[in-house]
Amino acid sequence: MQKPLTVAEQVANVLRESIAEGSLAAGTPLRQDDLAERFGFSRMPVRDALRQLEAEGIVSIHPTKGAHVARMDATEIREIFAVRALLEGEALRLSIPNLGKEKLDEAGYVLNQIDAEPNVGRWGTLNRAFHLALYSACGNTRLLGLIEAHH
Repeated sequence: MQKPLTVAEQVANVLRESIAEGSLAAGTPLRQDDLAERFGFSRMPVRDALRQLEAEGIVSIHPTKGAHVARMDATEIREIFAVRALLEGEALRLSIPNLGKEKLDEAGYVLNQIDAEPNVGRWGTLNRAFHLALYSACGNTRLLGLIEAHH
C-alpha cells in the first residue's frame, strides 16, 4: 500500500497536471500567496511543491522574480526523455520478479481509464500512474525518487 501524499505532493501534482494540460502556460507566474489561497493551505507546502517542480525542471524560481512555469526547448525535452527511459527501464527490470497480480490489475485498470478519458490533459497523469504500477515493485526508493524528479 502506498503512503498518503503530503500536502506539498498534492499541490505539486495539481500544478504538474495544470502545466501538462496547458492551463498554466510557459512563463506563467506562480505566486505563493495566490496558490496558498487557491489550495487553502499555508505558503510552506506551496513553497515545497514549487521547489519539487523546480527540481523536475518544470518550474523556474528566481530570487527577485519569484516562480514561473519553465520554458523548455526541444533539446531539454529530448534529454529528459532519454534519462527517463534509462531510469524507468531499470526500474521495470527490477520490478518484474516482484510484480504480483494486484499490481498488474492496477496497471490494467489505469490503462482502461486512459482509454476512456476524453480529457487529453489527464492522459499524462494516468500514464504516470500506469508506469508507476509496473515499476513501483523495484525495491529501490532512490531509483523511484530519481524517476519522480525527472517526470
